[in-house]
Amino acid sequence: MKYKRAFAPILIIIVLFSISLAAGGIYYFKIKKPNPKPSASQTVTPTPTPNTNQNNNSVSNIEENASKTEPNSKTSSPSTSPNQTSSQPKTFESGDFQVTVSCNGYAPKVAFGWKDATDETGYYLDINDEAWTGPSTPSGWVFAKLAANTTTYTWDTSRNLDGADNPVPQNSKTYWWRLRIFNDSKTPYQNTDVYPGSSNPPGNPFQTPNCQPNASSYNLTAFPQADLSLNVGQSYGVNAVLKDNLGNVVLYQQDFAYTWSQENSKVKIVTDNACTFEVQPPCPNAHSLFIGQFKGSEKVTVTVKKKSTGETVGSTIFNVTVN
Repeated sequence: MKYKRAFAPILIIIVLFSISLAAGGIYYFKIKKPNPKPSASQTVTPTPTPNTNQNNNSVSNIEENASKTEPNSKTSSPSTSPNQTSSQPKTFESGDFQVTVSCNGYAPKVAFGWKDATDETGYYLDINDEAWTGPSTPSGWVFAKLAANTTTYTWDTSRNLDGADNPVPQNSKTYWWRLRIFNDSKTPYQNTDVYPGSSNPPGNPFQTPNCQPNASSYNLTAFPQADLSLNVGQSYGVNAVLKDNLGNVVLYQQDFAYTWSQENSKVKIVTDNACTFEVQPPCPNAHSLFIGQFKGSEKVTVTVKKKSTGETVGSTIFNVTVN
């Protein structure tokens, strides 16, 4: 009985409260429905994440922070598009020997193949940029020593062969190759020269493709930034980065020459031909070290020209303040 007597007043209060809301013009509550889940065919646009990277121009450890040019870094290197160039493989065959050339990014890739010899303990794969006129002339080739029963070898920028300069394949270049079979378990040492398609020099030629982009224009940028600040006696590592007209770093720059000039003598400029940003050797002097000498402002200009034509293809400026 107490329950019923208590319930009646509460019910009356609720009714009166509802009537008062209706009288004031509030007669319903709108319920917000949850957003429907997207179907499998719908694309959800992600919320952009603000960029929290800040440019730290502190000259404390300035050389360590500013001159990092790791080719695989996603934060400190200009982007490259090694898959931009497409080249159909081409095979040069001669008897039991064959060479297939193609592009791996901006660089040539050369795949050798041959039939396995008998009674051998290994091979020497020789590659020359001239035809041999004898077993040891002209000298200056690169080579790889291979194990017994080897029948293939791939030569690209990931393999620096022993021997002469430029131990990686270059674009649009003719090479000659030969295979030397040896058995070092016999006395005297047995070494038989086997030339593709012939038992005598000059070896067999093949030509690498041109894997560079057909750029009609270039852009030279200052890295890590154009405006620099350092103290007297401190150093700052910089790079001039050459890009093609598609915005990709030019990986083969043997035809480019860099000139560094300055308006004043506030900094000492020390250039070198270090290979940065995956640029393939031989590399130009695109890297430099600025060393603060005197207080004041300095403007350093970098100009790039093509050696073959003398054409200026790009320039950039570093504005340096020495404190």
